[in-house]
Amino acid sequence: MTSPEILTSGAASTPRDLRGIYRRRAFDRLDSDRPQSESRSAFCRLFVPPTVDSVAGAIIRRPAAEEDMDDSIRRALAQGGVIDITTIGRKSGLSRRIEIVFHVIGGRIYISGMPRADRKRSWIANLEANPKLTVHLKRGVAADLPATARVISDETERRAILPHVARAWNRPDVETMVAHSPLIEVTIEGLDGAA
Repeated sequence: MTSPEILTSGAASTPRDLRGIYRRRAFDRLDSDRPQSESRSAFCRLFVPPTVDSVAGAIIRRPAAEEDMDDSIRRALAQGGVIDITTIGRKSGLSRRIEIVFHVIGGRIYISGMPRADRKRSWIANLEANPKLTVHLKRGVAADLPATARVISDETERRAILPHVARAWNRPDVETMVAHSPLIEVTIEGLDGAA
């Protein structure tokens, strides 16, 4: 078992700042299970996350069981939704983080974007130069996952995947998306059968 990570110590540093962070994260994790009639502030006041202990003015975060984290990550990855990704700039070598939507189609993770004929997106150019990226889950479960991207340029494969994305976005212009939308398949490292 790994030792707990001390986030802050001392009676004066325990107050509202960190408690608010933990309450918001806990609320976001359980938001879908919460009855609609229950107010957010009431829920936050009552909820104490089981992974946080207060001991003599110190807040200690106890690591969750690895299997539980893998299950919660798998569940989050199986749903699709809004994430952040970090790529490495092809010219600068600096980290570049953006918010983007991912889709799960046929058990695989895909990221696409709105079609633009006038230019290539920076994030897709970065991934063409270096396919390594970090997927940042942030809705329901927070995790930074190392991953590899495969840019999909084959028209047959694009025609098989992009109609699903177009349907999710209520877009009738599948042909425009096939011609001009960025499209990658993402493989999360260390999570076999992630989606």
